[in-house]
Amino acid sequence: MPQGLQRSLVYLFIGLAGLLGGWMVAHYSTSQQDAGNDSGQVTLIDAEAAQQLPDVQWQDLDGKGQNLNQFLGKVVVVNHWAPWCEPCREEIPLFMDIQAAKAQQGLQFVGIGHDTPGNVKRFVDSMGINYPQWLAGDMQGMQWMQALGNRGSLPFTTIHDREGKMIGKKLGLLSAQELEEIIQPVL
Repeated sequence: MPQGLQRSLVYLFIGLAGLLGGWMVAHYSTSQQDAGNDSGQVTLIDAEAAQQLPDVQWQDLDGKGQNLNQFLGKVVVVNHWAPWCEPCREEIPLFMDIQAAKAQQGLQFVGIGHDTPGNVKRFVDSMGINYPQWLAGDMQGMQWMQALGNRGSLPFTTIHDREGKMIGKKLGLLSAQELEEIIQPVL
């Protein structure tokens, strides 16, 4: 291949990569604003509309099958996150602190990592996360979030009572105050 053509192809590839990167940033910003929770507020779920924990099999970081129903009898906070998601990285230390403080009261966090198993494991190990981490899988995590009204943005958190019914959900960064207001009545 002539050197001039090779150079042109490299520039074309770099330009396309830049366009794709710009589109992804714009899409992420837009999807954060319109992904099923426009206000950025926690959505509380009333008793009649509450959904039961789905009987879904997830893989943990060791490749073993796990199911959220194993935590029936506890208040469960399910957080969908990714290592590259800055708001996710910001709220995980808060979740670790709350898990440590309230585990004896029956609170259980579960993280669902949306990335390759290796990237999720490296991030979990580097942070020393103190609650179970499972893998979103190829499309399973996205389908689960979409069924709950999220078009695919992260972080996304659902809160379930001791019977497994969803009592709240939040798209975006979840504050300690928001979480406390939801979990305190059911702990």
